[in-house]
Amino acid sequence: MDLIKLFDDKGIIVTQLNNNSEELRIKLWHVFSNKKLNCIENEEAIDAFNKQKKTVCYVFLPTKQ
Repeated sequence: MDLIKLFDDKGIIVTQLNNNSEELRIKLWHVFSNKKLNCIENEEAIDAFNKQKKTVCYVFLPTKQ
């Protein structure tokens, strides 16, 4: 199932960013992978995400090449 359709079916507004999304994803990956910001990981992160009330969610998908 298309991820955008899945979100739409749940009433979640989707805005796609096509111009700088890959650059932003790479920068965020470096911030968290190099431990420049504190973060939780693995099951703890999944549990925290599921418990959090969400008003905004950013999803980074691989770009098509």
